Amino acid sequence: MCIRDSVTVQEEERQALARDLHDAFGQCLAAAGARAAAIELAAPHDREDLRADARGIEAVIASMRESLRGALARLELPDLAETGLEDALRGLVADWRGQLRSGPALHLDVAGDLADMPVTVAASLYRVAQELLTNALRHGRPSRIFLRVVRAETGARPVTLTLDDDGRGDVSRTASGTGRGLVGIRARLAALGGTLALTGTGNGIRACATVPTAG
Repeated sequence: MCIRDSVTVQEEERQALARDLHDAFGQCLAAAGARAAAIELAAPHDREDLRADARGIEAVIASMRESLRGALARLELPDLAETGLEDALRGLVADWRGQLRSGPALHLDVAGDLADMPVTVAASLYRVAQELLTNALRHGRPSRIFLRVVRAETGARPVTLTLDDDGRGDVSRTASGTGRGLVGIRARLAALGGTLALTGTGNGIRACATVPTAG
């Protein structure tokens, strides 16, 4: 199986998993939440302990729903043909800001026209941005993360997606890592004739992905 085919299969598997999680776990959590709410309402007036237990179950279910929502957000792919890559990336950053709240500041800068690139290229760039953001937050303690996407206007019209963080990460360890995240990024970029470069900035790591989008 060629690299492009393996990336396509991986994306299809993600979408299937997202559907299964939404349908199976989503329904189970909804049913469990309704049962806990019914127990709280039906508890006798002198059974505050029973109502407290029911509220505790409801709190756990709410937490599980939030975790499921985050997992689905990572697995599902926006309708890039409808929204476009730029809006999808702004939505991705907004979702992270909502989750982090008091965490690191996230900045997004887009230059050039991202509207007419192939959907397959846009999908891979979205996944690359998603994975790089996850890596920066998971493996470091950044106070700031800058995501910049630039598309050239001439030649093969390459898109350069750069993520800078100040999380004090070790670039040599990251670059030589065999984790699925970076392996997946490199596979996606290789399928499109693109490259990934990781460099140290003194206080963090700069990841730079470049993909041709014409020809």
